[in-house]
Amino acid sequence: MLRRMVLACFLAMACFWDDRHGRIPNRLIVLMTVVGMGWSAFLQVSFRTALMGMLLPFLALFPLFLMRVLGAGDIKLLSAAGVYLGHQSWRLVVISLFLGGMAGLILLLRRGLFWKRIREGLIYLMTLFRGKELVPYHYGIDSREAITIPFSWCVFGASGMIWMADWWQ
Repeated sequence: MLRRMVLACFLAMACFWDDRHGRIPNRLIVLMTVVGMGWSAFLQVSFRTALMGMLLPFLALFPLFLMRVLGAGDIKLLSAAGVYLGHQSWRLVVISLFLGGMAGLILLLRRGLFWKRIREGLIYLMTLFRGKELVPYHYGIDSREAITIPFSWCVFGASGMIWMADWWQ
């Protein structure tokens, strides 16, 4: 329980920084990871489990970073949180992406950009399949229509949902 509270505090700090500055400082990610690894050693959780929890989000989400859909800080935050969750970090990845997708969908619908983005997304996918290089997804999108979501809030929400689901069982 205390481990989840420490994780929640780190995630809350990341949300604060993400909201204020549009980025998550590496100092916070490193501190979060070191404390998580220390916590794992204290609880006698295997180093391999903590490392697996850290690597899974990185490996799963790196293609989204290459397409510029997620920022590096978001992936590092998920990886650092994965240290606390171990092999269950896949749940954090899936729920965070779901929450981010829902937030993006709501914003697109509110701004009347849903069908335009569907068309642009299909064009982007066709470009990927035809071409031999990976271009950023934001290519060709007007900056006035760009929608960014502080993804740290999705990670924070997903962590809370996992905590409640584990508590409920």
